[in-house]
Amino acid sequence: MIKTLTKQIAFLLLIVSPLLNYGQTLTYASGSWSPFAPSGSTGTNDVIIDDINCNIPNGSVMNNLTINSGKSIRVGSRSITVNGDLTFETSSSYSISGSGSVTVLGTTSFSVVGNSSDSKYNVWSTPFSGSLGILGTFPGANPCDIYVFQATDQTWRADYSAPFSTTCNGTSVTFTSANVINATDGVADGNFDVGRGYFAPGNVTSTRTFTSTSALNNGTINVPVYGSSVAIAGGNDWNLIGNPYPSTVRVGDFLSTNSSLINAVYIYNGNTGGFITWGTGSSNVIPACQGFYVESTSATDGFLGNLQFLNSHRRTSNTSFYKTDSGTVVSRAYFSLSSNGISDQIQVIFDDDCLDGFDKKYDARKLMNDHGLNFATLIEVDQAIGYEPFVFNGVKPVSNNNETKTIKFFVKPPSAGNYEISLDSINSISPNLDIKLEDKDNNTFTDLRQGTYSFSTQNGDSLSDRFFLHLTNTVTSVDEITDELNVSIFTANNLINVNTIGETTISKIEIYDVLGKNIYGSTKSLDNYMINVSGCLLYTSPSPRDRQKSR
Repeated sequence: MIKTLTKQIAFLLLIVSPLLNYGQTLTYASGSWSPFAPSGSTGTNDVIIDDINCNIPNGSVMNNLTINSGKSIRVGSRSITVNGDLTFETSSSYSISGSGSVTVLGTTSFSVVGNSSDSKYNVWSTPFSGSLGILGTFPGANPCDIYVFQATDQTWRADYSAPFSTTCNGTSVTFTSANVINATDGVADGNFDVGRGYFAPGNVTSTRTFTSTSALNNGTINVPVYGSSVAIAGGNDWNLIGNPYPSTVRVGDFLSTNSSLINAVYIYNGNTGGFITWGTGSSNVIPACQGFYVESTSATDGFLGNLQFLNSHRRTSNTSFYKTDSGTVVSRAYFSLSSNGISDQIQVIFDDDCLDGFDKKYDARKLMNDHGLNFATLIEVDQAIGYEPFVFNGVKPVSNNNETKTIKFFVKPPSAGNYEISLDSINSISPNLDIKLEDKDNNTFTDLRQGTYSFSTQNGDSLSDRFFLHLTNTVTSVDEITDELNVSIFTANNLINVNTIGETTISKIEIYDVLGKNIYGSTKSLDNYMINVSGCLLYTSPSPRDRQKSR
């Protein structure tokens, strides 16, 4: 009787348990699932992600999936199926680093916060692999205010199927083949091209929602880049592309993969009309749906090759148009030109891999700001072209004693007025590096480590021969140790050997690297030292003599 009853209860649980679980919402928050994790048998359950870096179990099936604002999932090599709709709230994302996939049988909506003013622009890019209408994504926008950039001749165009008749601010307009992108550069059909950037004005709510039943972009995405003989903004190989993923892309990884074609990304700041530039080794991330400029480093015209976006570039963090992460891989100094709350920043990069002249790997051209305030360094590209403005300038470290490097600054004020040049910050730079700004007009030198330099202009003319940055290594000059000190110094087996001769004893020893950083020190009284470091030796006072020599 008991066995029979037990079997009946077990049978009832098999029937009742799925009914009890039916329709429950499964939530991931604070690192755990409630009431339970999704699986292959939760196809009727909605799932809400309210934490970052959620790993949904492989093979999970669910009804609707919602990723809350600022939250994210990691797919890796797992496969997930959504029977209903997938909703990304603002600043949410998902990252696939392996061969995984998210299959959505319903509709996917991806919301991104941009500008709230129709007089300010953002640059957008689609996260979907299939057709997505441009005007449907930007409802209420003036069709004449949505632009793409035709790289083959460096001109602004529209992406509509010509002839396309519409109304712009109450005026009837027809876009002809002369107004839209050509067949070489893309397909003019009124739909987003994957990997292309689109300039579009903001809206009242500031949020744009990309909605489609097609799949989200995943895996390797190839985006063509072109060169041109038409020069604009200091260059002639500008391409307006876009992050194709519903997640951020790490700049340094993206540039490393495509180093044969580009060395920087330029992100438009719609609030200021300026550009944020990130280069080789940057740990910054490009947000989902963010369009941006690149300039090819090739001197060839026409099709130059494909830029590759890879899953390995993706990160789970997301933000509403440009975000910085900490970290740097090379020594850098950041300088700014500012006035009336507007500023423009440049970088000088110090690395043994840099060239002091034009260097395609590190030197990135300046893309001029719409607001009129422009700051750059000037680099001589070659004798025929002469000097051109660059936002990044890579040079070899100033490591030799009293060596000085001089860099020309380019200053373009929007009008007459008062301006400031400042050293914003430095990363991994020796304190012995002297950083001085010369103003030839005023015959002054300013230590930018100590403060900001203020100056005035009488007009908005470009200044190419007024300001010079002087970088000098100020490590104290040293003398050779002489035999009179009764000390022998030599290297053997990767060791520094310091031996005294006679009855002399070493009372103190210090070792410095070439940048003046102390890397070893001892006050033990010994007759000899064997030291497993390399650098510059500072030898102080062999007892009992009170004298000092250095090397």
